[in-house]
Amino acid sequence: MEFKKSVIIIGGGWSGIGVAGSFAYNNFDDYILLEQTDCIGGFWKYHTYDSVRMHDLSRLYKTPHHLLEKYKDHFLLQSEVPMYLQQYAEHYGISNRVIFRFKVTQISNQEDEEFCWRVTGINLIEDVERTYICKYLCIATSYCRVPHIPENIMKSMDRFKRKIIHSADYKNPSTFDISKHRKILIIGGGHSSAEISTELTDAGFHVTIAHRGGQYFMRQHDWTPYLSNQTIEKSLQYWGYSMADENFKKILDTFDERFLEKIYYINNDINWAIPLLRPASFIILHKKTFIDDAHFIDLLRQKSIEVKGTVREIVEEGVIFENRSEIQEFDGIILCTGFSHGLEQFLDNANQYLSHHRYRHLPPEKACLPITDGRCKSFTKKQPIFSRV
Repeated sequence: MEFKKSVIIIGGGWSGIGVAGSFAYNNFDDYILLEQTDCIGGFWKYHTYDSVRMHDLSRLYKTPHHLLEKYKDHFLLQSEVPMYLQQYAEHYGISNRVIFRFKVTQISNQEDEEFCWRVTGINLIEDVERTYICKYLCIATSYCRVPHIPENIMKSMDRFKRKIIHSADYKNPSTFDISKHRKILIIGGGHSSAEISTELTDAGFHVTIAHRGGQYFMRQHDWTPYLSNQTIEKSLQYWGYSMADENFKKILDTFDERFLEKIYYINNDINWAIPLLRPASFIILHKKTFIDDAHFIDLLRQKSIEVKGTVREIVEEGVIFENRSEIQEFDGIILCTGFSHGLEQFLDNANQYLSHHRYRHLPPEKACLPITDGRCKSFTKKQPIFSRV
């Protein structure tokens, strides 16, 4: 059986409910939202570790006033994100348009038809297949949905005879038995690496981080306003996102002057390379932000967390680092190596629809999307039209 709607939104997280909230604000109701879990923000509830948090101050979100006051001057915690998103959905009357426990299995497009998108999946409650067709499709399933493992790690990880997991499977220190897995290697140098290594170190584990690239360090309250108030985003939007535009470098240089006043150059002290790119370019071009956990920075300075270079190979009892021949033993390994969108699982030629500009999809002034959606990835082949934006 086929069901017809003007718009289908896939994903009930930040991007998905942001789009739905904009529809509600503009009195548009011919849409449905498909969500695989049993709640709004289910990815945060079921597929993130307990200590993860947002990296934007909640007072800078575009959000209803009563939610703004409740979460003002606060970085939302893992347990708070689903509650915040649910309250946002209730405010805009989104919940009654959500179909929960629906797993999308195939998306196809017939460009010559008015209702050109066909979304097929399984209703997990009834265990039946259903198909929805629509004019406009918004896929808001995140670029961080499917665990990514680099090829060089993939080739040798099965040799390791002890415990090895991706950060997607980590919840808290009890994931490892400290009596068996005291020495932990974390491969990767991003936010998950910082947060997990901090938590494990505080729990008594001996943690080593292996990384292959440079990184900047800045305390969270110092750097987040530069991005979260949309100054950079609006500048990039004004200049048409053109990296080649002569004015683009001027914009980046302006922000570099501000960033450089606050950055902690502790790299030489902790054996962590300084990025080749200057701060603003580092954020825009690599889609990365600064390591901003103050406690993590303190642990690095105290040498409580050891820092190593690139892992060349994983062996039975540990790893061999680049430019080394000896084996360094570890009891457990966590791969903080990132995620991918995984759209190829249900959408053929997915890359043709994707934008790789981190700050590309910015909400209009009256769109009522949470401001963090400026850094979420969603797409439509035909853009929905907001009547009063």
